[in-house]
Amino acid sequence: MRVVKVKDIINRVVEVREFIDYLHVTGGEPTLWPNELKTLFYLAKLNDIMVSLDTNGSNPEVVKSLIAKELIDHVALDVKAPLSDPEKYAEVVGIPLNDFLKRGYIDRISKTLELVLEELPEIELRIPFVPLLHEEVTVLNTIKELIELTDCVRKSRKGVKIVLQQFVPSETVLSEKFKTLQRTPLETLNRVARAAIERFGLEGIYVRSLEKGVELLRR
Repeated sequence: MRVVKVKDIINRVVEVREFIDYLHVTGGEPTLWPNELKTLFYLAKLNDIMVSLDTNGSNPEVVKSLIAKELIDHVALDVKAPLSDPEKYAEVVGIPLNDFLKRGYIDRISKTLELVLEELPEIELRIPFVPLLHEEVTVLNTIKELIELTDCVRKSRKGVKIVLQQFVPSETVLSEKFKTLQRTPLETLNRVARAAIERFGLEGIYVRSLEKGVELLRR
């Protein structure tokens, strides 16, 4: 791990600003460092740079504070299983169910989802598809639930992108079992995406893969 100063990050981003749409902060989970995150976004906004946050939704108060201070333009929210199925969600994120429930993760993720749907014009709802953890029915149920939740908060889904994410193993994956797992086949992602389009009346759904980058599949 290499420690980098926030000002050095901003200086580098300013140098390449004409080639980027957003300064996108991912993780780990960025909201675990709220003060550093706020400083980074504040300096970015001072330099007229749009900012984006990739989060698992577990810290809604941090997201709320960023929105209140007008320090955020876009959120990519990872939704790893149906929010109505805590047991499956706990399994996917690798936390014992009792601990998962005690920490109130479902409520916290739900609050983050509702907040960004109400307050931000552009969001991505990213749904991973990890072999051994996700069945096709789990992914479809997650998409269905997100559509229903989105429609409850917004009168339209304009500005909301649903993105089906390929699992790609890497050295940063903590579990040895998943480090050597094959990435999700592109044909599987496309099949599930098309099933969701037909079943739920979507105009389109995005698929993010190593093979094709981000691709919009349409009805």
